[in-house]
Amino acid sequence: MKKIVLIVTVVCLSFIGYIFVAGFWDKQQLEKKATTRQASQQSSYTGSTNSSSSTEPNSNTGNNGSTTKSFALSEVAQHSNSKDCWLAINGKVYDVTKYIYDHPGGASEIIDSCGTDATTAFKTMNRPGNKTHSSSANQMLADYFIGNLK
Repeated sequence: MKKIVLIVTVVCLSFIGYIFVAGFWDKQQLEKKATTRQASQQSSYTGSTNSSSSTEPNSNTGNNGSTTKSFALSEVAQHSNSKDCWLAINGKVYDVTKYIYDHPGGASEIIDSCGTDATTAFKTMNRPGNKTHSSSANQMLADYFIGNLK
């Protein structure tokens, strides 16, 4: 009986250790992916949709000084599946297609909101106590920014 308890304890502790290490490794990999995607997404979604000649950063200017596009919610709605998923959150539009299957809460949490204003879903995660996303999740979201919501 003592051997069984010992074996079960070792298996449980090994599993918990694996989850902790795998979660830490996944976080590092996600941060690395997000960094490399940021540059390519900023260049592919910025353009000259604002007639302002100023290159001074403002709410309509991207990180690289170019003018940021604006999208109507009807345009966001056209990107409503796992192969092409845009979300509007807090007045900004994000193309999260490449991130869907990396989401720690599961792909379905994002897929259900594709093509919509997902502000409420993002602010009140589907967890006990309606916890909000972490600051690192908010920073990661910025990597998928493609424009502002009209």
